[in-house]
Amino acid sequence: MGAADADIEVPVLVIGAGPAGMSTALVLGRLGTRCLLAERRAEVGTLPRATGVRVRTMELFRAWGIHEEIAGRAVPVRDGGEFTWVSTVAGERFGTTSLARLEDPAARRAATPMEVLFCPQDRVEPVLLAELRTSPPVDVRFSSEVTSLRDDGDGVLAVVENRVTGAVTRVRARYVVAADGAASPTRAALGIGLEGHDARAEFVNIDFRADLRPYVGDRPSVLYWVLNSRASGTLAARDGRHRWYFGVLAGGATPADPADPESCLRIVRDAIGVPGLPVEIEGARRWRMDAKVASSWRSGNVFLVGDAAHRFPPTGGFGLNSSIQDGHNLAWKLHWVHSGWAGEGLLNSYEAERRPIAEFNAAQSWRNMDLMAATGFTPDVHDFAAQLEAEAETGAGQQPLRERIRRGIPLQAPQFHALGQDIGFGYGDGSSAVVADGTAVPLGRDPEFEPSGAPGRRVPHHVLRRGGSEVSTLDLVEGRLTLFAARDAGAWTVAARAAARSRQLPLHTQRVAPTPDADLYDPTGDWEHHAGVGGTGAVLVRPDGHVAWRTSTPAGPHAEAELGDVLDTILSRRPR
Repeated sequence: MGAADADIEVPVLVIGAGPAGMSTALVLGRLGTRCLLAERRAEVGTLPRATGVRVRTMELFRAWGIHEEIAGRAVPVRDGGEFTWVSTVAGERFGTTSLARLEDPAARRAATPMEVLFCPQDRVEPVLLAELRTSPPVDVRFSSEVTSLRDDGDGVLAVVENRVTGAVTRVRARYVVAADGAASPTRAALGIGLEGHDARAEFVNIDFRADLRPYVGDRPSVLYWVLNSRASGTLAARDGRHRWYFGVLAGGATPADPADPESCLRIVRDAIGVPGLPVEIEGARRWRMDAKVASSWRSGNVFLVGDAAHRFPPTGGFGLNSSIQDGHNLAWKLHWVHSGWAGEGLLNSYEAERRPIAEFNAAQSWRNMDLMAATGFTPDVHDFAAQLEAEAETGAGQQPLRERIRRGIPLQAPQFHALGQDIGFGYGDGSSAVVADGTAVPLGRDPEFEPSGAPGRRVPHHVLRRGGSEVSTLDLVEGRLTLFAARDAGAWTVAARAAARSRQLPLHTQRVAPTPDADLYDPTGDWEHHAGVGGTGAVLVRPDGHVAWRTSTPAGPHAEAELGDVLDTILSRRPR
């Protein structure tokens, strides 16, 4: 079944306009590859969901020109973001920690030009959509549900039904990106299973409006862990003023019923600790906390990204961020294959690279959830909360449960301050799109961040000067294949241009040196050390900002052939 059977033909069909799907489409559009983005909802930004936007995602938003808009929509915070344990929001406080107390600001500034923000998903999605609307290659269609996919090996025929009019459109796509959420109908239709930890706890998330400023001030905590026998769970700020959501654990004395607004109203008031508080319930939904990763991320010409490929507990805040980074990794590869610059084998590196990261993030998030038990948060939290209340009635004597919470709060640091997990990961030996040199260090539990130019790692952030203006190395690589050469490595730039030209590949070269006449002036002279190339080597960086190849040796007489082999390897090209 070919193009003649379709109403529309596009290189890529993206299913789902959540953060993963919109990020995939946005990168494709920025690179110039046409795609159709089909979303079954009538609009985006309908649910708050994730809140934390970590620095690697903020680096991508910076590259896409939307970081300032995201920052303007973020929750106003104190001390980089506070996290507080309470009996009720208006009641007893057991303890607080904050990102500012946990991180080393100077180390973070040396590692990245960005910082963690707390901007709920329903405030992120409209920004992504607005940017998509400016991209001519992207056709965004709402109320559009993909009802079937047929992969014939040369592409996929999709049936897209308009949920308002009932009109059916047949779309022929070379590739399909399924970003259709944790329940992913596409994943189910493909028969792809999930592996990992089964659900341990059930929650009801309640979205509501209320003026909590009398109880939280102008800069509230990002999260409140509420411990009382009637309503134990997590209260999250959606705008820091009037919009909130409360995730209540099942099992309280008066359980929340998503279909019963009165029960949700009662639960919210119990969590805040103000019986007559004016509250507007906006919605409620039930969900189960598990940690699972899809057993396969590709079936023929169909790829899974985001929540369709992995589900994490929110402890650590890596679900949204991993989803966006999945799309970023896959989109440039689709573009390069579609453009004829890379072979089909490049697409196999998507799962080889992103799945191990998802498995690591799932394990870390699950471990972070286990650590919450030190502060009383387990599936039996309501029983613990009842004991806390009984302890309070005994007066000001021994209070071991409150002391347990205070001792447990510092143990939660890994889910708040996780710079190594955020930007210290790399793509290892299993990837065909990286020429490993044996220097990459696998992530261990709670990894400390160390800048590295090792193949597979994100290129180290370093502030350089170009034309009198400061620029980060990260600003120079988005969407382009780039070779950075050290001060005495001009021969590597010549060889790289020749190898790329003979293969008709787009490639940019930059010489970095502590002299003003260089393409990029390094006032500190430290870039060579951070990149690990010495004064005569070079580093090749992929369009997603990850290092593909590195050398510290001078370019020899066969440098062009060497770089040609590198390009053929990382792009899965057949040598000409």
